[in-house]
Amino acid sequence: MRISTKDLAQAALLVAIGFILHAFFPPIVMGMKPDFALAMMFILLIIKQDFKLGFLVAVSTGIFTALTTGFPGGQVANMVDKLLTFMIVYPLIPITIEKIIYRYYYSFWYSFEWLYILGYSCIASWIARSLYGFIFDSSNSSSSS
Repeated sequence: MRISTKDLAQAALLVAIGFILHAFFPPIVMGMKPDFALAMMFILLIIKQDFKLGFLVAVSTGIFTALTTGFPGGQVANMVDKLLTFMIVYPLIPITIEKIIYRYYYSFWYSFEWLYILGYSCIASWIARSLYGFIFDSSNSSSSS
């Protein structure tokens, strides 16, 4: 499967947003920053689920975070971290998404099933009360005349 220009453009935008957030976000604890570039890589992996594009994004994210790291010697660690994270997370994404979709899809339809049951029971009780009231009223009106 070939990578389309649209996919590359979306990947470039997400990597750029991650790079900007990683570069300009201030350190929180002892010089460590939250890794927004990694979050953008996860978002792209979840949306696209393409190995070649994911590998390309992992390499580019590793390079960009290596450029903006604040730790001495953190360049190599950032590049290796992004590639290892990609290799570990990529096979887990379809499994996780399938379980989430399965859970929410069926819970959504089960809620509608209960709405059908409640709706039909309300309609049936309304019909029964209407018929019972009609029968009861007709018997009362004939006996009183």
